[in-house]
Amino acid sequence: MVRWARSPQDAVLVLVATARELGHDPEHLTARQALESWVAAAQVPFRVPRVAEADGLGYGFEVRDDAFCVDLVRRLACREADGYCHVLCEIRLPRTTELAALGSHVEWCFEPPASQERHAWAARIGERAEWALMDGAAEATVTISADVR
Repeated sequence: MVRWARSPQDAVLVLVATARELGHDPEHLTARQALESWVAAAQVPFRVPRVAEADGLGYGFEVRDDAFCVDLVRRLACREADGYCHVLCEIRLPRTTELAALGSHVEWCFEPPASQERHAWAARIGERAEWALMDGAAEATVTISADVR
């Protein structure tokens, strides 16, 4: 398992490598496999500037166009860009009445990467009610990308 990474720009590579280490194909992830990979990769520490909220996890969902979209985000302070690197694992599912009824939700966690609090927070995401609906939904489209702001 990846234990440590040098630069926030490596975060996409860490997420993809973590998916592979868990036995998942990063090109064809299910929603649950994407979540499992993100939770495991969230424990890998990065060398980031010592600023407030330098390494955070974000979770959110909403309906966009005709899809129910879930965003699993890792936000890392980035010295090179004098800002933040956002690593996004976006899960898109066909919109259903049940998923659309959930509305939207966003929450963040800024506990240290190796902390029990961070791991517990990330693990609880998969226990939320929307995941029972997503596990039974049609095939998901998962995209992993990075954006430096």
